[in-house]
Amino acid sequence: MKRLLTLLLLATGLAGCQTAAQQQFEAAKKQCRSGKGTNVEKTRCVLDADAQISGTFRYPDLQQLRNAIVLDLAAKQDRGELTKEQADVQSAIAQAQIVSEIERRDSGRAARWAAMRGASPQPTQPSQPVMCNTTTPPGFPVQSWTCQ
Repeated sequence: MKRLLTLLLLATGLAGCQTAAQQQFEAAKKQCRSGKGTNVEKTRCVLDADAQISGTFRYPDLQQLRNAIVLDLAAKQDRGELTKEQADVQSAIAQAQIVSEIERRDSGRAARWAAMRGASPQPTQPSQPVMCNTTTPPGFPVQSWTCQ
């Protein structure tokens, strides 16, 4: 989850010097995590704080996807189907794929904008999605991951 939140801040363009919004988010996140409750409740609290502090996400469909994935992973942790480490890995993989999609969309936007202005677009290469596999059978603790 920590990695997901870090990647989220990078993806929304808030990386670098801490802004007032980042400080508010960090304080809200600590408050969410310090309370009692299930992983789902704590995750909902963090996502609500993020929505209130960060405002509008550039691609709402990707924000909804990210939120659904994170809540699903939290529910799996609550049911004992995933460890925190497994959920963190799956969160990082999903976030990397979302960031890749953002880059792909932004690249298309730049090309369309350049075409409207009559200029030739600068070639950009979106990063490739991260694909990870494990040879561990379902239901067993993951021993190792192979990522490309």
